[in-house]
Parts: sequence; structure tokens; C-alpha cells
Amino acid sequence: MNVSLTKVSGVCAILTTASCLPWMVLPIIAPAVGIEFPQSLEWEDWARLKVDHRSVFLTVDWLVILCLIFETAAVVGFFYVLRVAGPLTWLGLAAWLTGLQLVMLEHIFVLGIDSVLMPRYLAASSAVQPALDVLASTLNGTRFLAALVGNILALGVGVPVFALAILRTRRAPSWIGWLGLVIAVMTWAGIGAYFPDAPDVYHDIARLAFVGFLVWLVAMGVAWLRMPRSFGNSTVDA
Repeated sequence: MNVSLTKVSGVCAILTTASCLPWMVLPIIAPAVGIEFPQSLEWEDWARLKVDHRSVFLTVDWLVILCLIFETAAVVGFFYVLRVAGPLTWLGLAAWLTGLQLVMLEHIFVLGIDSVLMPRYLAASSAVQPALDVLASTLNGTRFLAALVGNILALGVGVPVFALAILRTRRAPSWIGWLGLVIAVMTWAGIGAYFPDAPDVYHDIARLAFVGFLVWLVAMGVAWLRMPRSFGNSTVDA
């Protein structure tokens, strides 16, 4: 095995979680840093928030995109080790990488909305704002669809396939494999969070699944960094 690829994958898995944390904690710490999220769904309120705190939101947007790049590298390294589990790991790789591209598209839309559309919305005349409102709503709906499909492919298909490969090959502690399966079940159970007027329980399940996924990534990163050279053998352990 190319040990350096394994180590890089482990580091990227940990960096994925680190670069995603600001996006996760911003809504929690926002009041402490003077950021008040609007209670309404009016675009003008959200546009003013994004413009008033432009540097904060753009920094978080770029960190999320960086997070997805790190995750892509980590997934390739996971596959390199777990491919000995059989052809099914190719399905996991394809699903996960496809899902990542869709989630990347979602956050590119977010970056475009925050950096370009929101300032133009506030600067536009009352005659132009309705058209920008429609554009913003369309982009927002599209990004939610991309997030739904992308997260289902990555967390609902890719993660459990790799988790099963871990349980079969024992390339990592078995609890990491079981945690991956739990994350997949919770991802499918929380799918309602991506639809309008969904009960809060779906949002809670989806958030918990994603937090579990970040913990899983860190665990995978540590396991890959500690991986023995002998795990480079091309056969599955008996």
C-alpha cells in the first residue's frame, strides 16, 4: 500500500470536520457575536443580514467548499484501503463522490447568493426586487434539491457501503463501521427535513445524523493515520 496516500486521507478526513465546524456553530454563537438571524422568511431581512455581516458569511461559505475538497480526498483514501472488500465498494465510491459534487453545487449557489445576489437585491429598486426575489427563490429551491440528493448519496449510500466494508475487512475498529450504519439510517429517517413545513423532529434527526457523520470522519481519520502497513495486503482478513 502507498502509506502516504493513507496518511493524507486521514489528515483530510480530520480537516473536513475542522473546516466544517464554523458552519455548524455559527447559528449557535451568532447572538454572542452580534449576529441576529431573522425570524421571518423575507428575502430583504436575510439580504440585510448577509450584507451587514458579509465577511463572516463569505468566510464560512468558502470554508464549507474547502471542507468538501478535503472530504473528496479523504473518500478516495478510504476507498483505496477498503476496495479489497469487493466490487460493492465501487458503488460506494461512485455514490459518495457524486453526492459530494451535488453538495458542492449547493454551496456554490449559496456563495453566489451571499456574495452577488443579496447586495444587488438591497441596491435594486422596488420595481426590480420582485424579479430578484423570484431568482433567489429559484436558486434556493435548486440548492435544497441538490443538498437532498447529494446528502442521500453520500451519507445514505456511500457511508454505509464503506461501513460494511470496514466490518468485513476489519481495516478499522468495528464500532466505526456500526456508527456508519447508524448514520445512514438516521440520514434516511431525516429526509423530511429537506421539504417545506417539515416537523421539527426531522430537522433534529438530520442534524444529529450530520454531527454523527463529522464524528465518524474524525474517527476514520485517526484510524487511517494509525493504520499498519500490513493492511496494504490485497486480501480480506480471515
